[in-house]
Amino acid sequence: MSVHNHATMQNQTVILDGNEFHDCELRHCNLVFKAHSNVKLERCTIVGCTWQFEDAAQRTVVMLKQLYQSGHVGKEIVEAIFRSV
Repeated sequence: MSVHNHATMQNQTVILDGNEFHDCELRHCNLVFKAHSNVKLERCTIVGCTWQFEDAAQRTVVMLKQLYQSGHVGKEIVEAIFRSV
């Protein structure tokens, strides 16, 4: 696990899994999350970045999207999940 403090990352691909970012600036980066390990983002500024979900993270996002779009009850379930985390 890498710990990044007060770093500025710009115009690059940043793998989030297994890393900590404290007081960092992420500008115009491609942020990749695979859900293989935890990530910590504390007091970071994120500007103009794209998010890329892969592997388990992608499957989770797809399932939540399908549940959310399935109707009123599905939307309530997804919103309740986010409130409880």
